[in-house]
Amino acid sequence: MTDYRIRTLELVVGVGEIPWASPGEFPVVDFLLDGRDLRDWLDPIERAERGETGGYLGHRASSDIRGLLEGTWSGDGAGTEDYGGRVALLGCTCGDIGCGPLCVRIEREPGWVLWRDIVRFRGPFFDYGDITFRFAQSTYAAAIDRFEAASHGQ
Repeated sequence: MTDYRIRTLELVVGVGEIPWASPGEFPVVDFLLDGRDLRDWLDPIERAERGETGGYLGHRASSDIRGLLEGTWSGDGAGTEDYGGRVALLGCTCGDIGCGPLCVRIEREPGWVLWRDIVRFRGPFFDYGDITFRFAQSTYAAAIDRFEAASHGQ
């Protein structure tokens, strides 16, 4: 088991792009763990197993990010998708969060928030193995609060 204790979590708004759509750009939220994009933590694992990565696009910034990171909203936009008890943090590069999403199970232990049971849910399914990202509860809550304050111009 690999248990990463993450000291900092940042929710950063960037630009997602769908090359074949017009307009193809929209704001997305990327997740930086200790200054490193979540994709950069996981891509080497998928590349080692499959020889390639599926690629992901950040979550649409207009989404319920608090609900997503608290594990109360699945991340599909309609609230009806079932990812086996997980939430979809990142979506397919086509811009549809439900098409090949990166999903995690969000759990709590006293003082901690954990992301574990990490999978690419479909297109094709891929299990990232026994990895856990562990955040101090206060750090995790502060990152969500900072994101909401910034997105509301406060």
